[in-house]
Amino acid sequence: MSLFANYRADRLIAEVKSSGNPGSPLAQKALEKLVALGPSAIEPIVDALTTAEKRESQAYVEALSRLIDAKTLPQLFKIMAEANGRAMSGIAWALSSSKNYPASALLDAFTKPSMP
Repeated sequence: MSLFANYRADRLIAEVKSSGNPGSPLAQKALEKLVALGPSAIEPIVDALTTAEKRESQAYVEALSRLIDAKTLPQLFKIMAEANGRAMSGIAWALSSSKNYPASALLDAFTKPSMP
């Protein structure tokens, strides 16, 4: 991810956190912009999941599920191999919510020994 995209993602995540309510118009606008960053926002969202409160987690999972597709699955699998428990739970939740990828790719990935 480029330095600029990383900075923007971090700034948008900070806006969501500082809003106090992920359902507020300000937070929703920040989440939309975060999703608009595309695949470069996946890693910052997963990082945010590690410290997010319950309502924030729901908002991040929703945003993450919108970013998951056949092209971003390899990136997500790489992140999953290194993720902690809270991040892994969020990723699993996003995978179960997204219908934008072939299920066979998920099954293939979980047969690899490097996957958790």
